[in-house]
Amino acid sequence: MAYTTPRTWVTGETVTAAMMNAQVSANVAHVYELARTRTIEIEVINFEEPTFKGDGVHKWVVPAALNGGELTGCEIGIATAGTAGAVIMQLARTRSGVTADVLSTRPVIDATEYTSYTGTGGVVNPTYKKLATGDILRFDVDDHGGGTASANGGQQGLFAILTVVVA
Repeated sequence: MAYTTPRTWVTGETVTAAMMNAQVSANVAHVYELARTRTIEIEVINFEEPTFKGDGVHKWVVPAALNGGELTGCEIGIATAGTAGAVIMQLARTRSGVTADVLSTRPVIDATEYTSYTGTGGVVNPTYKKLATGDILRFDVDDHGGGTASANGGQQGLFAILTVVVA
């Protein structure tokens, strides 16, 4: 539901159900949804050139506070933009020994950019959006934007920005 700017009530005004639904119910539902949304930034590679490429560059365990939550977004960022190529990351989830890619579209940072907000944002596969305590999230670097520091213009660090709506 969208937020509605609260109206200024007038003394003696007759309040209708439609007014209450728009002014109170919709706004409370909107604020409740915002309160349930968590943005989590995870340092995947610590201010080093992201020449690490492959599966399992970093792993993170889902805490109990996110149990039952739904992953709704995944973006990536870097500390220093490179110039040679794109950085592409995949997110995988391991549960009960079974690992599956979580993203149907991987986030991409284009050359000279700092985040996937200006490139391609990650899209979560609905099959794998639900989180459970103890799930292992694995960060896979599918492309690191270049082979060496001189080849990619000094690109450094890699951060994942996850959006989770808690139950």
